[in-house]
Amino acid sequence: MPGDQRDAAQQDNGRRLAALLREDDGYERLLKANLARERADYASAASLLSADFGDNEPLAARLRTLVEARQSAVSVLG
Repeated sequence: MPGDQRDAAQQDNGRRLAALLREDDGYERLLKANLARERADYASAASLLSADFGDNEPLAARLRTLVEARQSAVSVLG
C-alpha cells in the first residue's frame, strides 16, 4: 500500500520510529531512509541515502533504486 494511502496511525508510527534512529549510524540511517521511502517521502529518503554505506552499500543501492522509481510499497530487501 503506497505511503499516501496508509492510515494516519501507521504513518505516525513510522515517523516516531524514524525519530528514534540515529543518522550517524550507517545501518540506522538506512532504516530511517527506508521508513521515509515507505511514507513516500522520497526527498528525505534520497538525502539519507546520499552517503557511502560500506558493507551495507548493496542494500543502500537497492533502496536508491526504489526511491528513484518512487516505489513506497513495503519490500523485503535483505
